Amino acid sequence: MSIFEQRANIKFCYLLKKSPAECLIMLNEAYGENSMKKTQVYFWFKRFKEGQTSIEDDERSGRPSTSTNDKNVELLQKFVRANRHVTSKELSLEFGISLGSVMSILHDKLNMKRLCQVWVPKLLSFDQKEDRKQIASDLLDKYNQDNQFIHHIIAGDETWCYLYDPHTKRESSEWRAPNSPKGKKMRIDRSKGKVLLEVFFDSKGIVHHEFIPEGETLNKEKYVEVLRKLKDAVRRKRPQFFKEKNWFLLHDNAPCHRAHIVQEYLTKHNIVPLPHPPYSPDLSPCDFFLFGHLKRALRGTRFTGAQDVRENTTKELFIIHKNGTLGAFQDLKKRWEKCIASEGDYFENE
Repeated sequence: MSIFEQRANIKFCYLLKKSPAECLIMLNEAYGENSMKKTQVYFWFKRFKEGQTSIEDDERSGRPSTSTNDKNVELLQKFVRANRHVTSKELSLEFGISLGSVMSILHDKLNMKRLCQVWVPKLLSFDQKEDRKQIASDLLDKYNQDNQFIHHIIAGDETWCYLYDPHTKRESSEWRAPNSPKGKKMRIDRSKGKVLLEVFFDSKGIVHHEFIPEGETLNKEKYVEVLRKLKDAVRRKRPQFFKEKNWFLLHDNAPCHRAHIVQEYLTKHNIVPLPHPPYSPDLSPCDFFLFGHLKRALRGTRFTGAQDVRENTTKELFIIHKNGTLGAFQDLKKRWEKCIASEGDYFENE
């Protein structure tokens, strides 16, 4: 949005005898984050009060800049498009113009800013994107036919809980005064000790969780045992689901989840698994909601042993259950919509 347009609006407000504060509120409402700052609004009010009639900047003394001409703008644009990783210093050396002029061209003329790349689980192929889009579309159709559909989904997955999982860099940040020295942190890796948690939850809370005993692996036979316990938990905690057999299981495509004996068990007990596209943690409530809350609560604590991990993990699961999990499934519906809108590509941090 042109800065001169906002200056004209400031002049209009001044002539209407509005205060600078009132003008600032209207600019923020009209232009949002692109509106002029408070200091600039007050500055132009002062100029108009002193008799200034033009909204143009005063002429500057000295020689005008020639580095930001159309030719250099075009050359920099072509060069940056050919190499998105080039630095402003390299551009300055390449074209023989000052660093300030390079930054002016990139920011003011080309409206570019340097962004970090987003980490994704996998660079999806066209077929994988189409698969994600189709599955999201099918599930959204189910929701549109019955808006209670998401309340009948039980999502499940497994994750490792560590005896010690260090805080991330962001979690270790501290509030400090400008002259305060930065805090120091020693690099520490995760402990080798860990416990495997299997958990299932729906919009009302945690339905079933258990820890896989040490020395055992979560293979297809073990997963069938887990599903038996889940079925019993549904019978006790969600009797309406169990009676009407109208609940759906949402789990990922891990090998033990896709095994033949697992599919036989689900079919025999009328448990309907929902389709889930591969490499799609952004469409799994366990990944985008539950495990994030759980890991943040446990991270940075040194546990004395596996039993200590189990007790504290169970405690945090109860807190999540108490605070409610409805938002995760409401968010799931929005994520199906985002997946379709992005043509099946990842949409996080876009």
